[in-house]
Amino acid sequence: MKKTLVLLCLAALILLALAAVAPLSSRLRQEAEEHDIISTEPEHPESENTVSERPDPESTVSESAEPENLKQEAPETEVAVAESSTPLTPELLREKVLLPALSCPPGTAGSSLKAAHASAVILDFATGSSLRLTDQESLNRTMTEALALLDEEERSLLQEALPGLLATTDETIEVYPENSGLYEDAGCSDLIREVLARPDAAEDWAVFRTALESVMTE
Repeated sequence: MKKTLVLLCLAALILLALAAVAPLSSRLRQEAEEHDIISTEPEHPESENTVSERPDPESTVSESAEPENLKQEAPETEVAVAESSTPLTPELLREKVLLPALSCPPGTAGSSLKAAHASAVILDFATGSSLRLTDQESLNRTMTEALALLDEEERSLLQEALPGLLATTDETIEVYPENSGLYEDAGCSDLIREVLARPDAAEDWAVFRTALESVMTE
């Protein structure tokens, strides 16, 4: 009987010992498994992403070449626009030249002052249009067409006034100070000084004078 009790006690002790050891062994086994998983993972997990994000050499070349292509395709700037002047038409010459010229026939009241004013206006037009750059024959032809726009009475007045107007303008081009008082009395001294200060005024007037003389022979 005593032996049986002793055996039972020993068995109970063994069971208790096993029950205490089992959780510890389970925890150790779990830690060992986790350690194995960690050790099998690759050392450089980002290598695949690095390779996939590497830029394409062809796309890099095309992008770098794009600005140069854009430069080659840029349109050329038109430089002639700024240098062009208003086209000379018969209507324009009639308004700006012939009508002022025929307003100062000799022998009428204030004809000398009217001639000075017309001279300043016509010189302003001639020098402001760079007529030295115009073909002389083309300008003469346009002036003749402008004359055809005048009626018979206007053409008669122009024939009377034009010789004195040309003489006054020639003298002003050559020796302006001697005629300065005349332009002051006519109220256009500032305009004539501005016109004569233009570097090519004499050359422009010479071309325009030839065209006006061609009208006198019509």
